[in-house]
Formats: sequence, structure tokens, C-alpha cells
Amino acid sequence: MADPDLVLEIATTLWMIEPTGIGSSGLKYEGRIKLIDRRRNVVLADGICKADSGGTAAPRSCNELVKDNGAALKENLRETADYCAEDFRTRLLGLY
Repeated sequence: MADPDLVLEIATTLWMIEPTGIGSSGLKYEGRIKLIDRRRNVVLADGICKADSGGTAAPRSCNELVKDNGAALKENLRETADYCAEDFRTRLLGLY
């Protein structure tokens, strides 16, 4: 099997639930993407996405985030993944 011409590296560098105010918590996430051209050995795109649900989502307590098998936390994670995927696609890769 031949080596790939392009390599896309995606990594989560940080994620955590953090206090956003008295009795409320939010999700903090940082991810990194790197697109490498292995034929020329150059980095075509490299960047970080930072997302903080504390500023965008309705404030929730830590207990609210994890109740019902973590339904609210899973929703925040989906929103964060969608936000960063769109950011990477448009800002870093130029795909509109």
C-alpha cells in the first residue's frame, strides 16, 4: 500500500467543564487541525479552534449538564463539534 499524499491530523487539545458563574457551568474546548502535503513535505493548513459554551449556551449547573445520561453535555459537545468543523472548513481550509 502506498503512503498517502495528504495527511489530515485532528486532535482535541483541551476539553473541560468549567464554572461560568455562580451555580452554572459550561464546556470549554480547544482542537487543532493540520493538513500536510507529504509529496512536498509542507504544511498546507494549521490552526486551532477554541469554543466556550459558557458564553453561548443558557447557563446550567454541573448537575443539569450530566443528568439524563449527560443529555445537555452531549448537546453542548455536538454544538462545539459543529462550530469547530465549520471554522476549520471555512477559515483554515477555505472550503465555502
